[in-house]
Amino acid sequence: MNIKQLKLEELLVVAKTVNYIPPTNDLSKMTNDEIYDGCINVVVNNPIQMKGAMIVCSVFPPLKLLFKSSIRSYIERFYLQNQQQANLGV
Repeated sequence: MNIKQLKLEELLVVAKTVNYIPPTNDLSKMTNDEIYDGCINVVVNNPIQMKGAMIVCSVFPPLKLLFKSSIRSYIERFYLQNQQQANLGV
């Protein structure tokens, strides 16, 4: 699957299937990427927030590009992390 060709709605469906692993460090020590990943996890698992994100993205197209990029990174990061753990037998 080439996630670069997926539409926003399709990316959200794929992101929902990813096994999100939250960071273990304190919120004040999280990187921006770790915070974005946590936010994406909440959005894809909450129907009202997902609908709200879709509305905002339809009103402000540049935000849609940023959101799609963030979702792609989330999918790639946790897919790879899950694959590595599976290979190690964790």
